[in-house]
Amino acid sequence: MSWDNATQHIKCTISDTGIGLTESQVANLFTPFYQANESTTRTFGGTGLGLSISHRLIKALGGSIEVISRPGTGSQFSFSIECRGVDSEQGLQREANEKPHSRERRSTEIPQLSGCVLFADDALDNRRLVEHLLRKTGAEITLVENGLEAATIALARPFDLILMDVQMPLVDGLTATRRIRAAGITTPVIAVSAGAMTSDVERALDAGCTLHLSKPFDRSDFYQVLSRYLHHKNSAVASPTSQPKTLRSTVADDDQGMRELILEFVRGLPDRVEAIRQKALSGDTAALAALAHKLKGSAGMYGYAPLAAAAGGLEQAAKRNDAASIEQLCSELAQVLEKVLRGVSASETPARSDSHQPEA
Repeated sequence: MSWDNATQHIKCTISDTGIGLTESQVANLFTPFYQANESTTRTFGGTGLGLSISHRLIKALGGSIEVISRPGTGSQFSFSIECRGVDSEQGLQREANEKPHSRERRSTEIPQLSGCVLFADDALDNRRLVEHLLRKTGAEITLVENGLEAATIALARPFDLILMDVQMPLVDGLTATRRIRAAGITTPVIAVSAGAMTSDVERALDAGCTLHLSKPFDRSDFYQVLSRYLHHKNSAVASPTSQPKTLRSTVADDDQGMRELILEFVRGLPDRVEAIRQKALSGDTAALAALAHKLKGSAGMYGYAPLAAAAGGLEQAAKRNDAASIEQLCSELAQVLEKVLRGVSASETPARSDSHQPEA
């Protein structure tokens, strides 16, 4: 690691003595989902996204990344990042040596909450950690070791929130969630999984989960999830199971283009939900399932997980031809839509457009 005081850049160089890369392989190395060759994938695994993501992050930070490699002799990766405000290499080293947990104590606010939480995870270390974090909020927690226990206890007594690990023995977390939903229980269920791919999120939503939280999770994110579904002790609201009156996208909207995309998506929601309602009234369950499936996918991509979960439940009910559940879920979908619309600022309140056509 080196520091250039003139340009205010930090530079890191990492070398290995691996199999190396050809010039053509280096040229495509930062392409998403690119692997040097099929044998590399079989031997070492991976999806080919790591370097692509690193390249984008470094570029966003005003830096650059370079690769020097030769077949049979290894590779050397170098990247530089702009770090203005650091006076010297010694100052940079002091920042690097600062204890991570001391920074976290300053930045992580622990909400004071009440409510009952069920946490299912087969790993003792994970149960101990989540119990420790949750008890700091003042909420109550019940711990179980597998999906079978989770489903059994969730059917026996009420909870305000369920945290469900996905991979567990006896019964996995998604199967347990399906059993809970099949019993008519609408308690928010948060899937907790090391899988963070879009397919992992979609499977969780399909099973009836409200949100997907990737492991290892950031403590601030964890407390935000708890704050969303548990009662705040300093709140005037009496019910511990009160739900938020508004829903906002969890996608970072730190640029104008993204804000416009999110707003355009929200503008089209009333027409899409109305189209779904009409298909439900007509009894066209095949078309209903198709529309709900599209809404589930796009809502998840735009950061509206509760909307995606409602659409996913409706899709499954349509596939089962469950008329009673379809009627109930259409009502729930409309309620979630209202929260999404209220979550848009007054200056951007989406107006229904006659020119906007629902997706077929």
